[in-house]
Amino acid sequence: MFHAPVVTGEGKASSICLRAVSLGPGVQSTTMALMAAHGDIGPMPD
Repeated sequence: MFHAPVVTGEGKASSICLRAVSLGPGVQSTTMALMAAHGDIGPMPD
């Protein structure tokens, strides 16, 4: 999970959480992407 501090228009700090998954061109990556899209694994990557 990636946490990035962000400054809003009022000058206040906010944080954004991103769930990222690194996929390659292989069978395992394709299977993982399809399973995430169907809700079989979680949490769902952003």
